Amino acid sequence: MEKHQSVSIRQISRNRAEQVGYYRFLENENVTIGELVQSQRDNCVSKVEDKHILARA
Repeated sequence: MEKHQSVSIRQISRNRAEQVGYYRFLENENVTIGELVQSQRDNCVSKVEDKHILARA
């Protein structure tokens, strides 16, 4: 897997309205990196709970 990955909002948006929505979400002062990371962590944990996981660093 690559060390640094990037995604263009233009590439993941289906239309202009969706693109504007992404930017508004990311520019919202109430949205923090910590909350985004915590949300992704919680989602990941819920998917692998009670399963054996093999991970490689």
